[in-house]
Amino acid sequence: MQKINNLKSAIHSELKGNVALMALINGVYNLNVKDGIEMPYVTYFIVTQRGDDNFSNTIDYPWIQVDCYAQKTVTKSAQQLAGEVAEAVANVLDDVTLTITGYTCVCFHREATREVWDPILKAWDIIIDYRGMIEQPK
Repeated sequence: MQKINNLKSAIHSELKGNVALMALINGVYNLNVKDGIEMPYVTYFIVTQRGDDNFSNTIDYPWIQVDCYAQKTVTKSAQQLAGEVAEAVANVLDDVTLTITGYTCVCFHREATREVWDPILKAWDIIIDYRGMIEQPK
């Protein structure tokens, strides 16, 4: 569990440390957003569905999902604002080399991007999937 927490911490620090991204959003959250936080915001989580990204190997390939949520404002559509947030996230995470305690991070790169309207939140969500390659030092 500590290895996963170290990866979460590295992702969080990288996103929160970017001034351009933080100027667009009201926060960065691991999976769950605190009550009362207004959009736009970014959530992320580690998706573990394959045997080679379960943090038990010498080399792991974690899959990270980042969601960029936005609702319409007076001056911008939800889709436009979510697009700006997604572009800022991509500027931070595309091909990034993270500092992860206990690992040597080779890189993270984008595998897919998709857009979804969330009728419950009445928000546009642009989802970006990243695949990493991280190695435990020998």
